[in-house]
Amino acid sequence: LKVYSHCQKVSIDETANMSNGDGFNHGRSLNPASRSEEVVQSAWRDGAISGLCALAPVGMGVWYSMKHSDWFRRSTNNQSRTALVIMPALAVFSFVSERKIEQMKQEMAHDMEHKDKMFEWAQQERDRRQQARAKSGDHNDEIHLSEIYRKTVVDSGFRIVPGNTLGVHHKI
Repeated sequence: LKVYSHCQKVSIDETANMSNGDGFNHGRSLNPASRSEEVVQSAWRDGAISGLCALAPVGMGVWYSMKHSDWFRRSTNNQSRTALVIMPALAVFSFVSERKIEQMKQEMAHDMEHKDKMFEWAQQERDRRQQARAKSGDHNDEIHLSEIYRKTVVDSGFRIVPGNTLGVHHKI
């Protein structure tokens, strides 16, 4: 059984035995380096869009002032006009990028906390079932725990696809 979210594959059998519970990635990469790159790209993209949105009205304001104000033309030079256009856009870019990084770091911390809690819960559930199995002599405990884990994954919003129906590009 394979779990797919945003074209990322995770095997339930593999994640059930992981010590950090990476089965709950909510569509994000399991690799910390890839996750870091995702944060940087997202912050850069959001900052650039916001910076360009700030650049347009400020640029039009400087252009309008150049066309209609003798005082503005006399009291500013090319460098100051360039700074008047670029600095607000740069400030918006910096502010939005930093906020996006902070937001995604908090999101990552929340995801890690959730993974840790899920792993701790699975460990406690397995230990509890092993103790109950030892008392009752029932050996279907691992199958039941696997079903509980599967139900948790299904309820989390992942799309589950049987492993034998995957295309070649999924198996690479």
